[in-house]
Amino acid sequence: MRNHSPVSIQPANPNRMLDTLIENMHLEDDRALACRLKLAPRTILMMREGRISVSPSMLIWILEASRMTMQELRELLKDNNPNYYLTCK
Repeated sequence: MRNHSPVSIQPANPNRMLDTLIENMHLEDDRALACRLKLAPRTILMMREGRISVSPSMLIWILEASRMTMQELRELLKDNNPNYYLTCK
């Protein structure tokens, strides 16, 4: 029997994505972005602080509002960590 090391998925860092959305959509701040995405401003703050993650449904809302592709959003969500997707413990 093979002994597998545990694998965990690293969390995404939404700050770069949120900043890019604000810039590309010509918005002033997180509050304006929240309004455009029909979210409570607190939701954006909680995403920035890492208390909630970007859910698949939220990505769809962002896609519809921003006209970006899913590939672009995924690239923006990636950390600069080369082991972004999987890390072994």
